[in-house]
Amino acid sequence: MPWAINAYSNFNGSGVFGQIPSGTTNFAAIQGESNSSSTSAAGVRGIALNSSLNGVNGSKVGFGLGWGGLFQNDLGYTGFFGLASDARIKKMWLLFPMQWTF
Repeated sequence: MPWAINAYSNFNGSGVFGQIPSGTTNFAAIQGESNSSSTSAAGVRGIALNSSLNGVNGSKVGFGLGWGGLFQNDLGYTGFFGLASDARIKKMWLLFPMQWTF
């Protein structure tokens, strides 16, 4: 097999898990990098083998300055670009409406 790490789970869990429980680091819990000359090589790749699943899913817990997904530099896609729900933002706006002054 061409992979450095093979991880599989037939149960309710991940094949690979990484966590930074505390401290300061410049690295990700799981990091992928590619320096290949192939145009199809990726640092990180997600593939959904079921048509109702996501190939890659990112999320952020709670409020703050972070993002559920961050793409630095260019972003390309093929297919449908869907609009995710902003129901939480709308709910907060109804609870705490802003006063706009122009």
